[in-house]
Amino acid sequence: MARASLIASVFVSLFASLCSAQWTILGSVSTTTALGFEVDGAHAYLSDGDGGFRIVDVSNVSSMSVVSTLLPTWHRGYQVVLTDDPDIIIYITNECSLWKVNVSNVALPVALAVYEPPSMGQMAYVVGNYALVACDSAGLLVVDLTTMTLAATLVTGGSARHVDVVGSYAFVTCGFASLLVVDISNMLTPSIVATVPTPWLAQTVHVHNSIAWVGMSPHVFLVDVSNPLAPVGLSTIAMGGLTYEMSFHGTNAYVAAGSLYLFDNSVPTAPVLCSVYAATPSFRTTAVVATPAAVFASNYWGADPGFYALSGPLFCDTPAPPTVAPTPAPPTGVPTVAPPTAAPTSAPATAGPPTPAPATTVPTAAPPTAAPGTAVPPTVAPTPVPTAAPTPAPTTSNSAPVGHSPAGGPPPPPAQAPTPSPTASGTAPIGLSPARRSP
Repeated sequence: MARASLIASVFVSLFASLCSAQWTILGSVSTTTALGFEVDGAHAYLSDGDGGFRIVDVSNVSSMSVVSTLLPTWHRGYQVVLTDDPDIIIYITNECSLWKVNVSNVALPVALAVYEPPSMGQMAYVVGNYALVACDSAGLLVVDLTTMTLAATLVTGGSARHVDVVGSYAFVTCGFASLLVVDISNMLTPSIVATVPTPWLAQTVHVHNSIAWVGMSPHVFLVDVSNPLAPVGLSTIAMGGLTYEMSFHGTNAYVAAGSLYLFDNSVPTAPVLCSVYAATPSFRTTAVVATPAAVFASNYWGADPGFYALSGPLFCDTPAPPTVAPTPAPPTGVPTVAPPTAAPTSAPATAGPPTPAPATTVPTAAPPTAAPGTAVPPTVAPTPVPTAAPTPAPTTSNSAPVGHSPAGGPPPPPAQAPTPSPTASGTAPIGLSPARRSP
């Protein structure tokens, strides 16, 4: 198993070098330490470490620019959460303060109020007037955004790190413990309704097409949550580094795991790796948002931190045609040879259906055969089609799943990643960007 993991990691590294040319940097702006961000229309909202809360104009990705900066305190910015009110953004700092920011005037954002959680808030997701905050050992907190006060608490039994919401269910990662499914139909009384043990450290979670992508270290664990009361672990995908945020657009899935990974997600239970990309030699990303205009990613590492707009490979946007290809017609001028099991040739003309009208009348003594490109009538005796070429195998350049292993049981220890892990401890920083709402 260790050897298989090493081979998968080496393949990912080689694949990255082959596929980098398929990506293009459309535009970028310099940042301090951009860990989390959200894109909403013509603007991106960044939590930029010591640079604070920043608003970037992305209406023209080739000439993006910083519109404004807000530093409500000296605390470093870690993540940004969109709300149902387009004028309100939740900005979270490293001291886990939740700032309610008015961005109705993007040139002059205003901090309205702040909530200080009892423990280190890892991530938040906003539903209506409430924010669900994954708050480490304090569990899952429900914060009333109208009054910026604590409305409810759910003990998770582990270190609550990340949360995503679909309908009336919240999906919460709890470190080494598990993925929790929480009923939030009543925000004031959330309750755990299902638990899925995770084979590795559960950092992040994003649900798309009834599949929960659980970011681990350094894997992605796929869980079928089509029935939230009975989730089923499916498989793990080996990644090249610590796995942080994901974003989905069309049939594409993007995973920020140091480098940026692009998967063909046409079959949600079996995503296929298409490309691996790093914008610069020191590129390390923890956040990604895919939009119709561009794929946005942040680089928090090295000498050139920045916020990037990228154009990725297009082949993942156009899924391959059905796997059963049409049988090629026989070459022109080559006579059709009847197979050994062909029907007797002495059958009267009325024994079979009328022959489609060709250029010349086919002798009735011969077994009915279809002219090239003409379908055989449905009632003809089940004679195998002669000289049928084998169905061409699908192309293999981008179709092989990478690093999949059966669900159940812990995966092997991670091999040396092709890109350095962002943290030496192997644990994701608390500055994870919020759950992405699929377009």
